[in-house]
Amino acid sequence: MVWLLLLIPASAGLLAFGLPRQRAVRRFLLPATALAHAALTALAWVKPPAPTLNGWLGLDAASQLFLSITSALFLTASFYATGYLRRE
Repeated sequence: MVWLLLLIPASAGLLAFGLPRQRAVRRFLLPATALAHAALTALAWVKPPAPTLNGWLGLDAASQLFLSITSALFLTASFYATGYLRRE
């Protein structure tokens, strides 16, 4: 699950970059990605994921707190940014 927390926003960014003319899809992609990231962050609190890469990549209490704050800001900014993307 740690990999999904990294790969979902990265793959959504690459997908948005590859869809330059489809503005409606790009406007939908940002909040959908933020919701998926927030859901995975909440799931990490309920069931902490096992460390990966031989323990080099994992979530402890401090990193879960920072991840939650970052995910909440991402979710808030994604809904706020759709208004700006509508005028694009």
